[in-house]
Amino acid sequence: MQIFALIYAPLFLLMASRRPTWALFSIFALAPLQMNVGGGGLSFSIAEVNLLLTSIVWVLRLRHSRYGLSLGPLTQPIVGYLLVCALGSMVAWRGSDAVLSFIQMLLYIVVTVLLFATMVPVDELRLVPYSLLPVAVVWSLIGIKTHFFFMSLEKNAFGGTLAPAFLVALDLWLAKGYLRRPFKKDWGRHAVFGALVIIAMGLVLSLSRGAWIGTLGGLFMLTMMRRASVKMAKIAILIFPLLIVLWHSLPQNEKEYTFGFGTNRMNIRLRYRSIKLAQDNFLSNPFLGTGVGFRKNYDATNVVLSTLGESGIVGFLAFAWIYVVFYRLCWRSRKILHPSDPRFSLLSLGCALMTCKILHGMVDQYWGRGSITLAWGAAGMTLAYCRIPLEARARQMYEARLRRFGGSITMPTALPSSSPTPVPQAVTAMPFSSDGARS
Repeated sequence: MQIFALIYAPLFLLMASRRPTWALFSIFALAPLQMNVGGGGLSFSIAEVNLLLTSIVWVLRLRHSRYGLSLGPLTQPIVGYLLVCALGSMVAWRGSDAVLSFIQMLLYIVVTVLLFATMVPVDELRLVPYSLLPVAVVWSLIGIKTHFFFMSLEKNAFGGTLAPAFLVALDLWLAKGYLRRPFKKDWGRHAVFGALVIIAMGLVLSLSRGAWIGTLGGLFMLTMMRRASVKMAKIAILIFPLLIVLWHSLPQNEKEYTFGFGTNRMNIRLRYRSIKLAQDNFLSNPFLGTGVGFRKNYDATNVVLSTLGESGIVGFLAFAWIYVVFYRLCWRSRKILHPSDPRFSLLSLGCALMTCKILHGMVDQYWGRGSITLAWGAAGMTLAYCRIPLEARARQMYEARLRRFGGSITMPTALPSSSPTPVPQAVTAMPFSSDGARS
């Protein structure tokens, strides 16, 4: 494993420095693969390895980046939440559990968002969601074949990543519907629909109720953002018969398990115990909680209760502030582009995947691998989408400077080969930044 790591790391760094879009592909596409590839007491997935290696390249390129070190409108709520967590941990320090929890929070809500928001231009970033589909299809087939138990990963691990993958496939299929190509020539849309069906099969058969709840919330957000209630109704007509067939194919005991919430079942009793433990920790210090890292000491299957237990009412309000600012940003930015624009998926997917994750986190682990990378990566894509007007304004200012420099002469796009007059160096080398200022 060490030899493989010594070979993999420099090759990935070289690829990320030359093709940063491919690096984002490797993070987003491999997020469903939550298996531990670490060693020596360290535990991390392949997507987390790629995330850390890409962050090294991002830091090295930061000096020459147009976008800088900024989380946009999410900067204040994220920094505020981290400060509250740090303050609560000073009151009640939980040692290595607190360290691991802070690393998780920094990795997902800071590093992941920064990479997807600033690493590549928007026109390249819009291709990143497509990278998830082939991996999600294979992941769904593996789950169906192994009855959703593969390398110590169970149904919730499969369902937690198939839910956002289903939303990604659905949104991309809707986006391709605006092109209005002939049915026989629209192979791209047919391929996306095929992936959508296979992922939907795995999602239903996983029997992950939290994933189903998150999917419903994500569907609602996609409908709201794209204003596509009629299209959603057509999709329901297509998908619903398949869901009925899948449901009737399940054994009776699995049907009873799906809608059984009696306390005679062990997993339900464990959930109630977790709720009671979180409530007791919250009541012991309602203001700042009992310190970050509390979620490592029990089965934290409700993000609201675990946040209240760790950082109290102040921490919960700070965490909720992040989502309030994010949804406000999504709602105010929905008119930047028409839904038919391929880049609109960066906004709609960010809103849908963040909703899916928070709803899934109400009944399952929130800070687990896989779906959290997809959700916060999509949030970074949304920030990149909201940067489109700034880039357009910067381009206009840049072109205005060119016209001012050249007077009334219209600069040709390409000079004839016989022209002895070269393009002035001051014009070709004049850069522009996202805020329109000269760098």
